[in-house]
Amino acid sequence: AQPHPGPTITVKDQTATKGGSLSFTFTVESERNKLDNTKVHLAKASEDRKFTDARFTVTAVADSDKKVTATVTGSDLTCDDQSGYMAYYDKIPTPPPHSQSRHKRQGPPPGGFKLTVSGC
Repeated sequence: AQPHPGPTITVKDQTATKGGSLSFTFTVESERNKLDNTKVHLAKASEDRKFTDARFTVTAVADSDKKVTATVTGSDLTCDDQSGYMAYYDKIPTPPPHSQSRHKRQGPPPGGFKLTVSGC
């Protein structure tokens, strides 16, 4: 049986300037379950696909039971901030087992996006 899909996270790749600030929003929507805005998080991916909490501030506001809009803000961006990130709900999704990794070019996982810092 397929696990029921989690909420849909809509986020775009972001570009910012070294030393500058960052502000963008992403949405979390669920067909089936009431969303809890305290469970919306942002993690930074490292080279070895480990995730740590992103240093940016995430403010999530429930638009309705089925939709949450999160605003991400950060300042004094550094080259270290240029990375892949994962917006997620409740828990970080586990990557698919390696049996599927032959089809590598699927793009980022749901909620995944890149932050490019110009000047780095």
